[in-house]
Amino acid sequence: MNKTFSSRIKNDSTYIHNCIQQIEENTDYYLSRWQNSKQPLQFSGWNWAAFCLGPFWLSYRHMYGWVLIYFLILLTGGIVQSISPLFTNYTPFDLESLFLWNYIWPVLISLFFGWKGNAIFARHIQQQLDDKHKRKTAVPLFHKPGRSLISAIITPIVFFLVFLLPFQWIYSWEFESAIPYGVYVFDGDKGVYSTINQEDDFVFEKYTSSEISLLYHGTEDVGDSSLYVVLYFRDSDELEWEKIWERSYHIFSSNMVTLTILDAGDPLTEVGEYSVEVHIDDELKGKRVFHLKLAQEQNR
Repeated sequence: MNKTFSSRIKNDSTYIHNCIQQIEENTDYYLSRWQNSKQPLQFSGWNWAAFCLGPFWLSYRHMYGWVLIYFLILLTGGIVQSISPLFTNYTPFDLESLFLWNYIWPVLISLFFGWKGNAIFARHIQQQLDDKHKRKTAVPLFHKPGRSLISAIITPIVFFLVFLLPFQWIYSWEFESAIPYGVYVFDGDKGVYSTINQEDDFVFEKYTSSEISLLYHGTEDVGDSSLYVVLYFRDSDELEWEKIWERSYHIFSSNMVTLTILDAGDPLTEVGEYSVEVHIDDELKGKRVFHLKLAQEQNR
């Protein structure tokens, strides 16, 4: 199949003319890529539009099957991300390193379509011409020639709405399955997985850590109740706790709440021992003690 297309796109003037009719726009670009490639259905050069605007470019060129594949790959990546915390029980990897997957897999998807975009379009054109030659009955939507700006806008939105519910389910399952019930504090730059396995001795470095955040994971939804968060501070174990602030929130309804409680990069933030409490209405749901130290104190 690859030899047939490669040969005809270079030597068959009628076939080239039919390809031009199907491509309509940027014909010189695609023909030169395919004609200069030994295996145009495998690789025909880099495509920046496919790399930067994957689903929009695919929709623009009426390759709706590949738009579906694009979102399925995204969904698969989300599933891998959601089960990644479970890997720590069976592999030497820690959750902090696995957390990098959140940033790597979208880039890998873009790289794939940038690398294979021209070849994918070549297969699309070849399939259209083969179906016409064999006079196969086909749905007009999937055999439109040229490009469509309207399709490039509407199609990704439709697929996004279709996949929105599965993505939401995976996101909620990821946290609820990986994080036990309780109160956690973590470095905002590293994510909650960086401290999830710690029982105590939560230590953060001033200026090195960014914002210190709180995660509350309760057994029941907050619902219509009020959520109170209280932060205490003391210089040493021998001193009494001093209340820094108390805040009430009425905007949360789920059983998972994330809040920023301290700016570790602020020069005015004191080093010492902190304790944060989470209350639902008048009931204490949990608390967590942590330390903020200077880097040289941390290494002593």
